[in-house]
Amino acid sequence: MFKKAGAVRPVPQPAPEATTRAAASAEAERQAVQLQRDLARATAMKIDAIESAMAFDIFNEPEPA
Repeated sequence: MFKKAGAVRPVPQPAPEATTRAAASAEAERQAVQLQRDLARATAMKIDAIESAMAFDIFNEPEPA
């Protein structure tokens, strides 16, 4: 009940395997987020290219007689 002056309880440390698993999980999640961003960026670039081609076709055709 009473603590001795200067006595400090050690803080329990997680097992090394748990720390490694947590780090691996965090890295996998970071890679998944990065992949998702890269895919979204590539999709946006494809959409922009299609819209640009459509605009070129629409505005560079000769007027019908």
